[in-house]
Amino acid sequence: ENLSAAILLWALWRYYTPVRWAHIPLGVLAGLFGTLLWIGTEYFDQHIGLSHAPSASAVYNPDVFLPIAWQRWLYLAIRVTGPTLVVPFMEELFFRDFLTRVFIKGAYFDEVPVGAFTWFSLLGVSAAFAINHGAQWPEGFLYGLLMGLLLVRTKSLGSCIVAHGVTNCTLYLYVIYTGDWQFM
Repeated sequence: ENLSAAILLWALWRYYTPVRWAHIPLGVLAGLFGTLLWIGTEYFDQHIGLSHAPSASAVYNPDVFLPIAWQRWLYLAIRVTGPTLVVPFMEELFFRDFLTRVFIKGAYFDEVPVGAFTWFSLLGVSAAFAINHGAQWPEGFLYGLLMGLLLVRTKSLGSCIVAHGVTNCTLYLYVIYTGDWQFM
């Protein structure tokens, strides 16, 4: 699915809002904070009983299912590359660009500048982002708020794309390093 998304992003790129690549260092910091936010929120949810840590049999662990080293590393490379390089473009263009502006002005969204703010759009898009992340909806909602506030502050889709890529990459590196496969 990441490959087809990448192909569609590339083929339709001229139709998207031009991405302004500004405030990249702030995007990197927001991305690192987003990783801590995601992990911390999930552990807090498990602590208060809002969610439960999945059983070992319910989580795909490549260390168990792919005993040959090169297969395991190829799987991990593919599994990390898509969420780091493709998903941030796809989700930020949809949620922070298109949907945010639709929540502000409906069918006339193209009249709304990138980074415009209303409480309805910030909370509504964060809720939609949460729903998109299923059982991890609390993390999704808080991360959606973080990305929405980053966009309002910077007016830069590029900073949001970078932040999202940094979060996904560092989250998956955390998973590989710790073996906490519930986050992958």
